[in-house]
Amino acid sequence: MFFTERLMLRGIDPEVDNAIFLQWTNNVESVNSITTSGPHPWSRERAKQLVEGRTKNADALPWFIICERPTPENEPASVLGPNDDYYRTADGQARYPAIGMLTMTKIGGATDVSRTVAFGILFDQSHQGKGLGTEVLRWFCNYTFSTLGYHRIELQMDAKNAKASNCYRKVGFVEEGRQRKKFWLEGEWRDVVGMAMLEEEWFKEHRLRDD
Repeated sequence: MFFTERLMLRGIDPEVDNAIFLQWTNNVESVNSITTSGPHPWSRERAKQLVEGRTKNADALPWFIICERPTPENEPASVLGPNDDYYRTADGQARYPAIGMLTMTKIGGATDVSRTVAFGILFDQSHQGKGLGTEVLRWFCNYTFSTLGYHRIELQMDAKNAKASNCYRKVGFVEEGRQRKKFWLEGEWRDVVGMAMLEEEWFKEHRLRDD
């Protein structure tokens, strides 16, 4: 598990996370915030296959479930005994319930040398507008560049998603291009904006802060 000031990031457990994932993928606002393919209903089986397929792929980059950070006395090191389940309580509920999700996808095949990662981020509606996206993205950039050694993080987003754009720019992402009228949503054609950050940009910014 990983921690930020207010959040904890853990792995996905299909037994406890399938239900919330199914809710997110069937929520129009949630779907529109992470994809430009347009909302459509997800079946239980499709959601299950995606989650289980990801957890079984040992070569895939990790996907994280975002949780509220527990108090020190409730953190895993404090409450888990040698025989306790890492993800579930004795009654089968999530020990640390999901409030969001962060996905990572390597761009290119196994032999690709660009060291580029794409990502997606989602919070449930009750946890939006609190600055949590900025907080988790700063952790994510440091993890991707410093721990995993990638060179570039990129994303594509709806040009009309001003909240997301402000969040990405605050963290340090730079707009690189725009695909005009790329997809149809809510009765109009929307542009897709491409943004990215390079490792040298991240390290330069944080060296300046440290100085």
